[in-house]
Amino acid sequence: MGIEVRGLSDTGFTLFELLVVISLMAVLFLIIPGLDGNSLTKIANEDEVQRLVDLLRWAQRRAILHGKRHYLTLDPVNESYRIYELEGDEEKVLKKINLEGLDMIGLNRTVKGMEQTFYYTPQGTPVFGCTITLEDKWTRWNVVIAVGSGKIRIDRE
Repeated sequence: MGIEVRGLSDTGFTLFELLVVISLMAVLFLIIPGLDGNSLTKIANEDEVQRLVDLLRWAQRRAILHGKRHYLTLDPVNESYRIYELEGDEEKVLKKINLEGLDMIGLNRTVKGMEQTFYYTPQGTPVFGCTITLEDKWTRWNVVIAVGSGKIRIDRE
């Protein structure tokens, strides 16, 4: 009358164990090729575009809170942009951002003499609508700012 204990077999793996291991390997083989250097660069560039949108929204909120005109200037040559606060004739640089890995095409609108500048009024409304275009070798992003409401959306091409 002994107690029989069943454990792992000394002769090999069960069919279930083999199926689990093969399934895990298949999932890894599907995931790993998607995380090559290009994919990581694409993710970083998406983050860079989102950072521009977040800073535009920040400048809009700050214009409302402080009751001062805020503006963004683009420098496509140096791949950078700045956000300023304007009070009278005095302007103060709030943020200067250098783009990493993206080409800045520029700001598209029809106001002559201010081709690379975008303004928020002290009420937080944009003076005009515009499109800021950024691109890398895979994707082109248009950051579209609506006149009046100031809503911002990102269009990918």
